[in-house]
Amino acid sequence: KSTEQLTGYLHSKGFYGAHVDDTVHYKKKRVKVNYHITTNEPITIRSLSYLIHDKEIESIVMHDTPNSLIKIGANFDTDMLQKERVRLEQLLKQKGYYNFNKQFINYLADSTSNNLMVNLTLVIKKFQQVDSNKVTIHRDHKKYKINKVYVITDFDPRQALQLKERYYNIFDTIYDRGIYFVSKPSENLKHKVVFQANFIREGSLYNIENVNSTYQHLNSLQIFKLINIQFNEIDSLTNDSLNLGYLNCVIQLSKYYLQSYTVELQGTNSSGNIGVGGNVLYQHRSLFGGAEVVDFKINGSVETLNENIRNIKNTLELGGDITVNIPKFVLPIFRAEDFSKKHKPKTQISVGYNYQDRPDYQRTIANFSYGY
Repeated sequence: KSTEQLTGYLHSKGFYGAHVDDTVHYKKKRVKVNYHITTNEPITIRSLSYLIHDKEIESIVMHDTPNSLIKIGANFDTDMLQKERVRLEQLLKQKGYYNFNKQFINYLADSTSNNLMVNLTLVIKKFQQVDSNKVTIHRDHKKYKINKVYVITDFDPRQALQLKERYYNIFDTIYDRGIYFVSKPSENLKHKVVFQANFIREGSLYNIENVNSTYQHLNSLQIFKLINIQFNEIDSLTNDSLNLGYLNCVIQLSKYYLQSYTVELQGTNSSGNIGVGGNVLYQHRSLFGGAEVVDFKINGSVETLNENIRNIKNTLELGGDITVNIPKFVLPIFRAEDFSKKHKPKTQISVGYNYQDRPDYQRTIANFSYGY
């Protein structure tokens, strides 16, 4: 099986004349396996041409040929050909082709010259659809525009499955700057948090890069445990004359528990000095409704100092700190939403206080930091 795997791998890299032989040597209870590989000359790509039946897609692909992974003179590498199919799929999905996938792309390889070179043709087929009479229809691939964007800010998948359509009766819908916010009356998440993280706009062409960026930015807010972006085709709005379709986008957001706390107990023994301490940590993931992560910590400890048996002294330490992480730049004159979309800035504010009482001194330490 290993010999077959090695041979198959070499073939996939263009070495179709490669041979792999294995030899097994036995010595007592040990075995030595040797593989002898003869690669021979690889098959290389002599020429590359395109056969694209959809004229608009042909224009996009031909303008992008400088970025092609297929190079003249390179090995006839099937892994590289597959990567080029995936790359072209992503390219077209950035241009509005929601239903396009790599299955519409294949290759024709002409090796009749028999001189270890192939003439390669990349073929992109038209969209195939079976009508009501079970007849296959070939047509140009359709571009899609975003019709409406819905954001469900506190989505519960379990209840949605159980209650089905009745689940949405508990929500209110508010239209704000191109987004329909579907939320419960008690929801306190500020709309600007979603605006800052959302790249999918009504009226714009479908673009898979905008979908991926929306996933990344929403995930970076650290308040959603589930982010699901769905698209639904709206058949009633399809414009066949322009070969244009429309999609409704639904973004389902399920939150983490916004509040959590942790209690820690500690015991210490430093050179015979026994001590005990503890920490209480509290976290709120959206204290002011803007995805601000607030960490609050209180700590205390006491330790005995056995300088001699008759005179036992203690050290006492008490402290606390608050850290606030805000997913934007907090500046009086800085409100650039586009900057936040591109760079995902964060502001961190921290305040701390610590009191120490030891036999030889007492002191307090306070700190404050503000940074980007």
